[in-house]
Amino acid sequence: MKKWNSCLILIGSIATIIDIACKKEDTDITPDIINVNENNRPPIANAGLDKTIILPVNMITLDASTSTDPDNNLSTYTWKKITGPATFTIQDTTSAQTTVTNLSLGEYHFELTVIDTKGATAKDTCSVLVLAPQSYLYVSANPKYSLLTATGNTTTILSGSAWLNGLTANIASKEWKKISGPVSYMINSPSSFETLVTGLTTGVYQFQFKASVNVSDSSRVTVSVIDPLSPNQEVILQNQQWNIVTGFGCNYLAIDLDQYIPPGTPVKKIFIKPDCTSVWKELVIIGSNLTNEAYDYQILNGHFLDVEWCNSGCNYLDSPDLKIIY
Repeated sequence: MKKWNSCLILIGSIATIIDIACKKEDTDITPDIINVNENNRPPIANAGLDKTIILPVNMITLDASTSTDPDNNLSTYTWKKITGPATFTIQDTTSAQTTVTNLSLGEYHFELTVIDTKGATAKDTCSVLVLAPQSYLYVSANPKYSLLTATGNTTTILSGSAWLNGLTANIASKEWKKISGPVSYMINSPSSFETLVTGLTTGVYQFQFKASVNVSDSSRVTVSVIDPLSPNQEVILQNQQWNIVTGFGCNYLAIDLDQYIPPGTPVKKIFIKPDCTSVWKELVIIGSNLTNEAYDYQILNGHFLDVEWCNSGCNYLDSPDLKIIY
């Protein structure tokens, strides 16, 4: 706050205030005060706390109700903008509490002036920082996991989508690319939402879909290509413990396949043996579960096995065994 020193010069019976050699006292943080009567204590202006809003919110309330006057003679309030963008509207410049609308991107400073009945004044300011909208981009790529049988020209279709701030966006940039896997492949339309991928061979691929506007996000899919004539190998994981998802109705197992089978080896089939049945049951891929099977799975990022159990089967205290055929 600024504080100005004034001197009083008496000319006849008329008192005139003249500012001379006024100097800002940097260590004084009290509001600006002008007192025209030595017997009158000046008011104290309080423009309220500084504020920050994020567009599209473009209005705030200015509140001077905590301004005071030691003599209880507070008379008038006046608000005005002293710095900031040109766009704004103060609904009532003479009210202790008033709304400011039509704010735009940038920083505003509003000044409050209060006057008591004796003419003494005080001033205070508050700032309003208006920020740009916080953009978030959500990107999805599907299918998260697919299992293909090797043929002369093994192909698959990958599909991506993107939403900016919850709405389907006009995406400036789209890109499909391979992250890992065998050398043989061809992405036919790498800058489209949907693309055909050809020339796949036996192994495990990871593909990434990335979208960008003024922000970017990406999502990955796993494609396993198996040779049905290759000899089967298996590993059995005993007494697995379900991770419980409260309120979702599904529980899951999370297993890093690289700890149990050679990295990059495609999985042919997965079976589960719950305690309550002691019978091996083949899992289906998530998304292909047309018969409402109790157990299904997907493989994420090339090697993370996600087994889900929803609403049926044994209870969550079950400790099932898994058989992985590769």
